[in-house]
Amino acid sequence: MVARSSRKSKTDEQLALRLHHLELNGTSDHSSSMPVSPDQLAEDESITNDLISTFSSLETLDNSFLPETPTSTLSGPSFETLRTFYDRIRTRPAQMDLLRALINELLIRPGENLSDLKGNWIVAILESPVFSSSLNFDERREMFSKFIGLVSNVSSSQHRLLISYLSSPLYPSSLVLSHIQLLIPHLSSLILSCPPTSSPTDLWQLRSGAKLAGLYLAARNSKTDSRGSSIKLSEFYVTAIDALGEEEWIADFLSWEESAAEESTSVENLRKEFRFCQYPFLLSLGVKKRLLEFENQRQIMDEASAAMRSNWNNSYRSFDGNFFSAEDERQMPLLVLDIRRNRLVQDSLQQISMNRSNLRKSLRIRFADEEGIDAGGLRKEWFLLLCRSLFSPSYGMFLTPDDNDEDSGSNLSWFNPGSVGMVDEEDYWLLGSVVGMGCYHADTLDIPLPTVTYKKLLGEPCTSLSDLAQFRPSLARGLQHLLDYDQDDVEEVFCSSFVGTYEVFGELIEVELCEGGKDRPVTRENRREYVALLVDFLLNKSISTQFEAFSAGFNEVCSGNALSLLRGEELELIVRGSDEPLDIETLKSVTTLHGFYDDDPVITNFWNVFRGFNPKRQKQLLAFITSSDRIPSTGITALRLKITCMGRVDSDRLPTCHSCFNELCLWQYSGGEERLERLLIRAMDESEGFGLR
Repeated sequence: MVARSSRKSKTDEQLALRLHHLELNGTSDHSSSMPVSPDQLAEDESITNDLISTFSSLETLDNSFLPETPTSTLSGPSFETLRTFYDRIRTRPAQMDLLRALINELLIRPGENLSDLKGNWIVAILESPVFSSSLNFDERREMFSKFIGLVSNVSSSQHRLLISYLSSPLYPSSLVLSHIQLLIPHLSSLILSCPPTSSPTDLWQLRSGAKLAGLYLAARNSKTDSRGSSIKLSEFYVTAIDALGEEEWIADFLSWEESAAEESTSVENLRKEFRFCQYPFLLSLGVKKRLLEFENQRQIMDEASAAMRSNWNNSYRSFDGNFFSAEDERQMPLLVLDIRRNRLVQDSLQQISMNRSNLRKSLRIRFADEEGIDAGGLRKEWFLLLCRSLFSPSYGMFLTPDDNDEDSGSNLSWFNPGSVGMVDEEDYWLLGSVVGMGCYHADTLDIPLPTVTYKKLLGEPCTSLSDLAQFRPSLARGLQHLLDYDQDDVEEVFCSSFVGTYEVFGELIEVELCEGGKDRPVTRENRREYVALLVDFLLNKSISTQFEAFSAGFNEVCSGNALSLLRGEELELIVRGSDEPLDIETLKSVTTLHGFYDDDPVITNFWNVFRGFNPKRQKQLLAFITSSDRIPSTGITALRLKITCMGRVDSDRLPTCHSCFNELCLWQYSGGEERLERLLIRAMDESEGFGLR
């Protein structure tokens, strides 16, 4: 243990003397009105002595609770020893008061050699019950602020120990979540209690708390297995930031952009100038989506302004009949695609390819021989139909789950490693640009790609079994079984070598994962290397050409500083929306009626029919009304439906919709639920676009 100064030792002795004279009779083990046994008094005194000696200084605490035999699976103090020690104290109010006083004193006077410590003291205090005890709110917030302020300024090695401890397989995810759920409300309370005359970003407590949240995030990201992390990213969202309002979010974003862009700004100044965007995991998806839309709108306005200026400078150009020339098209503030339904893919890809420099303009779709002005609905329908076509097995761009395959339950596709020479790279670029356009225009797309795709788009490392398990769950389970196998006969049982495989036209192609891989068997000693190489091969190397083209197309349309605030799972939600089951009651609460009353029989019948549909039919009805069968990324409450009365008389005409406005049009149908159900199903099955097919 590092020697302390005499002044510090004297302070500790005085503290111990004061604390030793605290009243210790108020324990929950026995009532104060009942006689206390000598054994109980002796145990209380023993616990008191242990507390005073253990928490006399951070140096002492840093060397306490350590396991007798250090293990490679859990760095730092012994989890079981800590829990046993604190469980004894929880039931004794007097000892709880003593523990709280001791920890508070350590946080006020941590000592002069804090940087020399290993970091075990952080874990010991974090696991203590003092922050979740019966302290009043103000006292708990003050004490917790001291703790996170101290932790945020210790050495990187101490931070690494905390991350390693929390991310250990032996440490329960539920406890990591409990730490997060203690910190995040604390940050919210700091923001909400900030005086109106100052900015929350000026609070040192908020800056320190954000740093600690970053350590928890690192532990959460490391704490994964073949099933992924059990802690949702949304647990880190500080909802009080949402309450600050759009003006505050955009100002923070612009200030963050400006600071990052200034070459003269030093790294030290960037650390001092706290901005919420420096810690994007604290921002809710709603805030990030609004910032992404803000940046996209800014780029659209720039494109439109440039086109308008170009039009003024070239006003002498003429039209060729009713159509603009190619040069005139480039100068239009809108990108208009003319699509024939029977040549949907060919027309779409050809026109996107011809307008590569215009893909950031506001997009409009015109379907040939159909009436209707695109106010957003035609664009949504075009995205939906195009993506479904591109992922058809007949195109060969993606591997789709086989109905007889155990992995088909994932219902997701993956890049076809055997498509090189069979599919043009330009097709992947074009698909990437379509995904980027959907994200750019805030339209949800029917893209059956796993989360790992979006992680790769954002440059996140993708080398874990949890990434592979998203679309190859049975293979990931098999590899996890290989890693967990505790016998010595790995080579005989698994019979594998360092080879990766994929199929092309029914022929199995083998690729060595390392030099001489075909002749190198997988053994107990090298199995972790084999799993790492195989996962990297399947997720990255085998599809590098295809994915690079796909990524280039996406980034050509959708890129910028706001995109860097997102993580892969959030980008997936923005692109695809959520596939969670429909909450019909919530959907009903956000639906407005025009020409109908809540108690009209047709409205009552409609919601009863909607509830009675199976999940597939419910999604189909949602797609009929909105041109998308998925829920917006920020939840079903962001989905605004409208039901309009076409006439308060009965009719044989089918229900129709205006998907531009998420509007369903109904007559005052008689005949009860059965008739309305038949009409809705027929409308869904036979309708397409603005006309019936």
